[in-house]
Amino acid sequence: MNDRIDHDNTLRTANQVFEQIYRHASVRRYRPDPLPRATVEAIVAAGQRSSTSSNLQMFSVVAVTDPDRRARLAELCGAQAHIAQAPVFLAWCADLSRLERASVRR
Repeated sequence: MNDRIDHDNTLRTANQVFEQIYRHASVRRYRPDPLPRATVEAIVAAGQRSSTSSNLQMFSVVAVTDPDRRARLAELCGAQAHIAQAPVFLAWCADLSRLERASVRR
C-alpha cells in the first residue's frame, strides 16, 4: 500500500459521492425564467469533460430556446412535455465529422 494516500479521507469522499448519486432525482417542472448564457455554457462545458472513447468528444450541443422549436422537439421525442416547458433544451447530437477530422490528423 502507498503510505502517502489518505485512505480514510478517500473512502469518506467516495461515500459522499455515492450519497449524492443515491439522492439524485429528476425534476420535470421548470421555472419559465431564461437561463443566463454563462450558465448554459458552464453546463455544456461540464458535459464536455466527461470521458469518451479516445477522448474524441464526438458530439455537438445545440441549445434550443425558441418555444415553437422546443414544442416540436417535445413531440418528436415521444410527447415529452417537459422539453417544451423548459426554458432551454440542450440537444446532444452525435457529430461523426469530429471522428473524421481526428483520423485525418493522425
